[in-house]
Amino acid sequence: MLFPSSFGVVLILVTLINTPSTLGVPQPNPLAAQPTSPCGAYQIVAARGTGEPQSGSHSYANLIKVVEATIPGGSNVEIQYTSSPEYFISPDTGAAAGATYLSSQLARCPKQKYVFVGYSKGAMVISLLMNRLPIPADKVVAVVLFGNPYHTADASQNRCSATGGNGVASSLKVFMPSKYAPITYDCCRRFDVICQTIGAMAAHQSYGGSQDETNAAAFVISQLRSKLGRRGLTQ
Repeated sequence: MLFPSSFGVVLILVTLINTPSTLGVPQPNPLAAQPTSPCGAYQIVAARGTGEPQSGSHSYANLIKVVEATIPGGSNVEIQYTSSPEYFISPDTGAAAGATYLSSQLARCPKQKYVFVGYSKGAMVISLLMNRLPIPADKVVAVVLFGNPYHTADASQNRCSATGGNGVASSLKVFMPSKYAPITYDCCRRFDVICQTIGAMAAHQSYGGSQDETNAAAFVISQLRSKLGRRGLTQ
């Protein structure tokens, strides 16, 4: 299946913008075995965007920091997949890697709950993963997507300032399963060219450190307090 011509243009822009940041950065084998992580009350499973290091994304780094500082008993892990500027195969292999990891983690930590976070290409990975989760639905606490290429106008989970326009990959019709929509924070900023199709890359790269990231963190904290059955506030 082909992306619309507008997505082809965006892919060229993203490639030109991000290629320098990928030079010299080893890309992990997306089929490599995922490591297991310690058991805790919850875990944040994240997927970074194009050209970002395996260590994570600037777009949600503060969200993870704030959530873990506020709600004790958490940890975080990055899905191992290639962040190279390729959008036809790697998002699916990233989702498969995430599913493999979650299957192992569920067997190891059956009581652990999960928060999912993705930015840009990573939002594609998380969206695909939500459609093949190997864990029970009651283990999912919250889902946060920033600059989602699959973003669809007027969806119930939409947040932030974009009020119209669809993502550049929305024609692929990858939707958030309805059972997860109420706990999803799909954040598209106004004039973000990736999740609105019209706009600029500057808006797409502005989530990190923004009020939108702060609001998304508050959403996750609220969901965790509800699902974990305790306030979890540290002073």
